[in-house]
Amino acid sequence: MKLTPPRETTGNITVKDKAIAEIVGLAAIQVPGVVKLKGNPAEELVEMLWKPLPYTGVRIMLHEREIAIALSISVKYGFNLSEVAAQVQDKVREAVENMTGLTSSDIHVTIAQIHPQ
Repeated sequence: MKLTPPRETTGNITVKDKAIAEIVGLAAIQVPGVVKLKGNPAEELVEMLWKPLPYTGVRIMLHEREIAIALSISVKYGFNLSEVAAQVQDKVREAVENMTGLTSSDIHVTIAQIHPQ
């Protein structure tokens, strides 16, 4: 995705989809109650063998200057699920819009797992 620079530059500024997915993942795990992002089995295996991926369980779709986001999270037992999901939506929207200038059209949060205390 090409960004519009805040001032005149001599070249292009390009942000890869993976970088945007990382912004989403890092913003989501800052919300109290979110333990981690939950990905597909292949992503989970990579995390077990090597290191956590900040974009596991994040899917994005870009259209012009709008972005639709879907992410799956694991929430700690005892937290209000709808409140955590709403906070994730707010935090992700703020991070993506501040860091990229993109408008978030939709942010879909799936609670894929409850993590025991």
